[in-house]
Amino acid sequence: MRSCCLDALFGGSLKSKLKTPARARMFATTTANVMLETGLGLKHRETAGIVFQSLGTADFEGIPAETEGLRAGTAAETGSKVTSKEDEFDYHWLMLRDPDFDDSREASAPVGTG
Repeated sequence: MRSCCLDALFGGSLKSKLKTPARARMFATTTANVMLETGLGLKHRETAGIVFQSLGTADFEGIPAETEGLRAGTAAETGSKVTSKEDEFDYHWLMLRDPDFDDSREASAPVGTG
């Protein structure tokens, strides 16, 4: 019974917990950006995004708004602009715009660090 209740709360069996973000991957994006700019002459588009697929729960309503508030705080430090919208497929988008790649990456970085 206990396992069944926890599965309902956390969306699956306890054996399949979400992995924590790997900080090394976040820094790898900066290295990849430098390589793309210097090696191929490609520049980033000054935009990063976070997307949420809508869920039919009351809890979901607050998640995009809370995330937007957290990102707005980070963006205020770097001068990034944060906007949000829902598309025709019922996905909620947070768009972070900044000409500096590292600022865009930092503003869109995962909240949890494990």
